[in-house]
Amino acid sequence: MTLHFPSEILSLMAKKSRQTFLRSPLFIAIAAFIILFVGFWGFYSKNYNSNTNQTVTVSDETADWKTYTSSFDSFTLKYPSFLSILEDKYNEKAFRVFIQNDEFQITIHPDGLSGESTLEAYRSNVETIGANQFTSYKISGEKALKYHLTAKGEDAIEIITIHNGKAYLITASPASSQHLSYLDQILSTFKFTD
Repeated sequence: MTLHFPSEILSLMAKKSRQTFLRSPLFIAIAAFIILFVGFWGFYSKNYNSNTNQTVTVSDETADWKTYTSSFDSFTLKYPSFLSILEDKYNEKAFRVFIQNDEFQITIHPDGLSGESTLEAYRSNVETIGANQFTSYKISGEKALKYHLTAKGEDAIEIITIHNGKAYLITASPASSQHLSYLDQILSTFKFTD
């Protein structure tokens, strides 16, 4: 015997079945996954794919600075025009370079170590006179040591590096100067030329 359902009953059963499926956890999970996937894809496409076609321009803040090349040693650096340079050769083997104005001074003293041959030995030595706030630093690719020191009543930042067996002591003072921010920029342009 064959049962024949009127089309209205079949239509009602199909509608009821659809409503039950739309309320099921499986349907909700599938719908949530589709929404999250479309949202993630849209975010990714907008934020990552569009950036690959952009050109990033980095400005060189030191581009218009003056260039100093040591006449006594093998290094060069750049400095802002409001500072001046003075070389002071005080004997056959020693000289200093002053980068300064009325409010701020950076002194570069090649062979600034008296017998110390490593940064660790130098650190031990300056710790005995109150140096503190030590941080690792790099100058022209060489390891360096940056620290704070108060001497003769004046606060200073000092940086020491050793290049080809020769020490370079760099002092910036006063440590409270508004121009102290230029120290890192100047030293980022410092290059050994030998």
